[in-house]
Order: sequence, then C-alpha cells, then structure tokens
Amino acid sequence: MKRLFDIFFSAFLLILLSPLLILIAMLVWIFIGRPVFFVQMRPGLGEKPFSMVKFRTMTNEKDSSGFYLPNNLRETKFGNFLRKTSLDELPEFWNVLKGDMSIVGPRPLLMEYLSLYNDQQRKRHKLKPGITGWSQINGRNGVSWSERFEHDIWYIDHCSFRLDIKILWRTLGKVLSRDGTILEEGTTMTRFKGNTKILILGGGWDQLPIIQKSKDRGYDTILVDGDENCIGRSYSDDFYKIGTRDYKKIYELASALDVDAISYMITESPIYSAYYSGLRLNLPHPSRKSVDATFSKIKMREILSKSGVPDIKFFKASNLGEAIVAAKNLSFPFVMKSADVGGQLGLFFVENISDIEKNFDQSLKNSVSGEVILEEFIDGPEVNGVAIVIDGEVREMIASDRIKSDNQGFGIVQRHLYPSKHVSKGELISYTNKIVKALEIENAIIFPQFFVGNNGISLCEIGERIPGGVMKELFEFATGIDLVDLQLDISLGQVKKLSCYMSYDTYPAITVKFINAVNDQLLTGKVVKISGESDALNVPGVLKLETYNNPHVEQNIRHLSNARDRFYYVISGGDTTDFVVRSSNAASCFLSFKGEDDREMNLLQCKLEA
Repeated sequence: MKRLFDIFFSAFLLILLSPLLILIAMLVWIFIGRPVFFVQMRPGLGEKPFSMVKFRTMTNEKDSSGFYLPNNLRETKFGNFLRKTSLDELPEFWNVLKGDMSIVGPRPLLMEYLSLYNDQQRKRHKLKPGITGWSQINGRNGVSWSERFEHDIWYIDHCSFRLDIKILWRTLGKVLSRDGTILEEGTTMTRFKGNTKILILGGGWDQLPIIQKSKDRGYDTILVDGDENCIGRSYSDDFYKIGTRDYKKIYELASALDVDAISYMITESPIYSAYYSGLRLNLPHPSRKSVDATFSKIKMREILSKSGVPDIKFFKASNLGEAIVAAKNLSFPFVMKSADVGGQLGLFFVENISDIEKNFDQSLKNSVSGEVILEEFIDGPEVNGVAIVIDGEVREMIASDRIKSDNQGFGIVQRHLYPSKHVSKGELISYTNKIVKALEIENAIIFPQFFVGNNGISLCEIGERIPGGVMKELFEFATGIDLVDLQLDISLGQVKKLSCYMSYDTYPAITVKFINAVNDQLLTGKVVKISGESDALNVPGVLKLETYNNPHVEQNIRHLSNARDRFYYVISGGDTTDFVVRSSNAASCFLSFKGEDDREMNLLQCKLEA
C-alpha cells in the first residue's frame, strides 16, 4: 500500500506541478546559476546510498584557494525563498517515483553521519527516507538532534498508512504557515557531531530509570559503578568499574571521554563526584553548599545557621565521649544518627545516656565521614517535600505526610499521604526558597524532609537528587511531571518549560502504603512466590504495586531496621485521602506472600472495606 501510494502520488504531483517545476528551474538558472539541481549522495533504505535531487539554493562561489565560501556568503534571496516555502524539495518526488525515497519517512541525512549513529538511531534506515516525516511535523528544525532521532524511531515503530495521511495533512499546514521550515543541514540546523554523551553515576536498580531514559533519547550512555555485576551495566553503552565516590577517577574518565553531562538519581553518594567533575569541565553541577548539605547533616545545619534560616538545636560527635558531653546540652529525648547517610541508617531515639552508650557505635559505623549528629527531637508531624528549582526559585512542590509506626522501625515511614494536612503548600515553598537561597541551588530536583513543631517548620534533611522511597512516583502522580526526563535536561543545561515534562495522569490525593515485617504484617524470611497482584491492581484507585527492592533478585522479608528493609508497596490515587487509604488497604488484602515449604508469610488479618 505504501509503495503504490508513493508511485501514484509522486507521478500525479510531478505531472500537475510540471509548469511550476520548469518555472523554478528557469529562475534558479537566472538568479543562482547552473547547475539547476543540487545532487548529493544520501543513505537510504538499509543505509544504501542514493542520489537525492533538490533545487539548488546557494551559489557555487569559491575563495582564492578554490574552496567553497561559507554557506552564509553563498545564500541568495531567491534561494532563501525556496527553502522557506519548501519548494526546493519538489524534485525529490522524482526520487520517490524511482523508489529511492517515500513520501513519508525519516528525512535522509548526510552520509557522514552513519558512523556517528548508535544502534537505536540506526533503526531510522529500516524504512525508506521521506520528503516529510513525523519529526518534521513535530518541530522540524526547531528540535534537537536527540529529539529528532526519537521522532524518527517512533515513526519506524508505528508506521501505518493512516499515520502517513495524518503526517501529510499536517505537513501541508506547516508549509502553508511557513512554520519550522526544513533546511539543508549546515544552514540553520546545526550539524550532527555525534551523540550526546551522558555519564551516569550508579548502576543499581534505583538508577535504572535514568539509564534507560538516556538510552531511549539516543544518548551514548556511559555508566560507572563499583559493582561490575550491577543491573544497569547491561543497559548502558559503556561501563567502567569505578566507585561513585571516587571523584578523581570519575573526573579523569569524564575528561577523557569528553562527556556532555554527568547525572545520577536516588542515592546521594555520587553528588560530590558530579560537583567535582562538573566544575572542572564546565558542565552543569550542584553548588558546593548544596553538595555539603546533601552529604552531611552537620554541614547542612551549619550553613542554615549562618544564613539565618530557622533551624533546630544540634551537636556533632566523632567519639562516644563527645556524644555524652553533647547530650548535656540537649534535653532528653533527642535523636542520634549518622551524619552523612539517609534511609534511617544509624538512626536512634535517645532517652538517656544508656541509649547513647548502646547505640553510638552503630551510628558511627554507618557514617562515611566518621561523624554522628545529635539533634533536638521535634515532637510533631514529619512532612516530605519534593521540589523543582529553576533559576534559583521553587517552581513546583508537593508535600506529603510521613506516617510512621508507633512501636517498630523508628523514623521509618509506613505510609506516605498526599497532600499534607499539617502544612500548606505556600508556607512550605516560602520556607524552602530560604533554604534554596542559602544552599545556592540554581536548577535542581531537591528532596527536603521537614519537622512541623510548635515553633513552625524546620528542616530535617535535604538532598539534591530525585528522591527514593517511592517519593519519585508519588510526585509524578501528583504533578504529572516526569522527573527523570527533567533530571537529564538539568544535567545537560537544557531545561524546558515544566509543561514539556508532563507524562502522567494526576490525582488530587495519593498514598503509598508499605507492607513490611512490622506491626505483625509479615513474617521474616525468604519469599518464593507472590500472588494476588492482578486482583490487587483491579481495586479501584490502585495505580502501582511492586516489591520495594529489585524484583528480579531473591526476595527476603527482613526485620525493619532501616528504609532498605521495606518489602512491598501499593500506590493508590483518587479524589480524597480517605478513598486512597481504603483503596491501598483493600489491595493489600489480595496479596499473598509464600515462603519455602509453601509457608504463608502474611500475618495481618484484614477485611475488604466497602
């Protein structure tokens, strides 16, 4: 059908437009000179070269050495008119009639680009090149090379006669409005110099979305991780066994490969490496103060204190003696935790000196820098925030309540509930902007956590990163914004309007319910079978459910001592918080976790709510 349409349509137009073609040829001869046609080898189906024919739009003037003058010196008013109206493309209907091209398909690019393509981009040659295509009606020359290739591959995957008719109709509108004229590469469209190179720091399960997104965009995706068996390795183009904190080796690699961006997500461990390399290679990177605040809670509180941002009382300690001295300046109870790790590692609720003596070594053990922080305990709600900062201002933010267990897993959230009932969005944005200014954050996704006490809001901790703990998914369902897409553009210094990142349906209320070995929900041990997921997904309001950690490895339910010990989660969305809580509870009732010897791991008896 496609070939028959190409033959009849191109033959019809060549006959119908023959007087116009003759007229243009004569005018080209008069105003630009001979030859009338511009003929150039281009790659066609299967990368086979063919001679593409267009009307010439530039002169053949040369300098004293016999080389062609720059394009801008060879352009003519008539040639520019031909390009703006796309009349220079008309001879390509002869290529269509011959079978070299199709009416609709990816535009034929230069032969020299073939060696620069990655495997994904090379797919554009699975069909004949076209006079117009999906990329041309979605921005034409106004899109980046990566977006252009994405459009081409999308067309290859979705090609149909109906889609071709749609593209032709929209092309006609574009040409008549002179919107985004198709110009020859080397005039206004920048030349393709090879794929954008992205260095991703971290290749674990949590980092897989940014690795895959980078690949989907057609970027050369280079991965570093200290684990040579990390799951992300098989998805990347190149892998280097380097720890994400080894900033000097990462800089040497980034410099040698001449990367265009350095990015990461979820974990805070690579942030100094991203800063160190970005600063030296003139690439977008976090500010030093943001790095310090993300990596160290002690430095975070020192920066806030110096900047006059309202904060809580704290002390630091590198040994037990210092911790006991610090305790004399704090009122029991207070909180003791590792200074530079998240996920509730090394976190303890301290009610007396014995608690310090019993747990200090564990807090210190989890600290990379060998420091522990002792903080005033705020007896009140805790709120998670996720914010997008553009040009030093918070442009989008959500707040969700952190609902924790009363008697197990201190500080570990058992449910996220959005929107927060404890703080208003406006109040939180105002306070967060003070933090952003203090930390000199310009363009970033940030993950602050807050205390809400009698004296108002205060900061618990902050990270310049896409958040973990399923907060990424919660934000996306609340705002519709794809954080991974945004993070890549932040790393490239190419941030667009936030409306360009809208990819998800949104819900006024959302909850994330965790199912763990806490409050007698589950037994600990190895899980060999999970069932009931299809029924749970059919519960009204349920958006997603999954094991908390990589579902493709052995699953174990562990005693809940930190956030990494969570086992399963259910996300529900709807109009009210009451509805989403009931929805997630109902979904969890359908789930069954079986251990070895068909042992039932579920302990919580629940009944479906009406």
